[in-house]
Order: sequence, then C-alpha cells, then structure tokens
Amino acid sequence: MPVISATSLFAQQDNSPVFGFEVRPIIPSSLFRTGSSESSIGETHFTIGQTPGYVFGAVVNARIYKNLEMETGICFTQRNFSMVISEESFTGTSSFRIIGYEIPVSALVSIPLTESFRMNNSLGVALDAFPSDIATSGAYYLQEAVRMHYIIPALIANSGIKYTTYQSGAFYLGASYHLPFSNIYTNSAEYTLSADKPILYSPLRGNYFTVDIKYFFPYHKPPPKKKKNKFGGTNDLQN
Repeated sequence: MPVISATSLFAQQDNSPVFGFEVRPIIPSSLFRTGSSESSIGETHFTIGQTPGYVFGAVVNARIYKNLEMETGICFTQRNFSMVISEESFTGTSSFRIIGYEIPVSALVSIPLTESFRMNNSLGVALDAFPSDIATSGAYYLQEAVRMHYIIPALIANSGIKYTTYQSGAFYLGASYHLPFSNIYTNSAEYTLSADKPILYSPLRGNYFTVDIKYFFPYHKPPPKKKKNKFGGTNDLQN
C-alpha cells in the first residue's frame, strides 16, 4: 500500500488557500496581565477584571514556500468584564462587555512532525475595530467605557498542533496571545449610593490569552486531464 505523505494529505502544493473557521475561548490570567485591577477612592473600593469571553470567525491559510505559510481571516470578539464596588458592609457586582472585530495577518512556520501532525508557530499583527462606546447602570452604579480609537493595531503570537486527514480536513489546537499597541477603552465607574459619588477612571488594556480550536475544510487537487497519444495511451495534462 503506498504511503501518503504529509504534503499530499493537505494538498497545497500549488499554494491554493484553504478555508476554515475558528473558536477561541478567552481565558483571564494574571500571568498574561489580563487579571483584575483594584483601586480605592476614600472608603469605596473598586475591582475591575476581565472574565471569560470568546473569539469566533473565519480563517484562510495559504502556503507561500515550503514550510512558510500566511494566515488571515476576520473574527468577532467579545471581551467580558466584571466590576465589584464595595463600601463598608455593602458589596455590589455587575458586568459589561466590549464587542469588537479583528482582522489578523500572521506569518506561520509549519514544521512536520509525522505524516499527519504539524507544529505551527506564528507571529503577526491584527487590526482591532470597535464599533461603539458602551454604558451600563444599576441601582448603585453608573459605568461608561469610551473607546480610545476606532481601530487599534495589535501584536499576535500563536503556537499549536495541526492534525490533517485527507477526507475530513484539518483540526488545530493551540494557544494565542493578543496584545493591542495601546489601551482600547477608558472606563469610568461611579458609585451612586455614596454621598460624594466617587468615580474611578481606569484604562482597559484589551489584551487576552486564548485557547485556539480551528477546523480547515479538506482541499482536494483536481485530477489531471487525460489526452490520448498516438500510441493509443493517455498523457496527463497540467490543470
């Protein structure tokens, strides 16, 4: 039985793009500077932190040369935040979210490990777009986040493993870090139950760490066309 090489499994010899989609859960972590921040104004204590969110979108991958690939796409991003305001015996917890879109472009090195598995490492940039400011309110607070810019560039890094099958496409599991070049929003939180109504202003960095799950549709190179020769056989023609 002939052995199918890793290259023929994911038939990109002609550098044709391969399409897929991705789901990336956002995981808060103080290790990646995405944990909570705390501040106090008088007797009022504020805690604002990122909570689990997600990234979802389409992805396109194309081989440029040997093990060098380019990857791009467009994604919907939801960053979730929690806000805790406390004073003496009172504690109130609320939440808000920031909706955005991103267009990443990465250079990717794909290293074959076996016939089906490849290790991917990539580095690139993304354009983060934020459609609007946001505001929430409750019985004890007013919250408002004002975007710094409509579009903010970001640095992205990724590493993971891709498993490729001929019939079912390719499956990818990895991790990414997304770091905007500047703060994405300025947030204000007002505690309305206090007589002096303290307001905390704080920047929202917007960086995040994700676990990446991707699926690429199978790519099948069309079979070569046949042409009869003068000896009664056939010759393959290039497509």
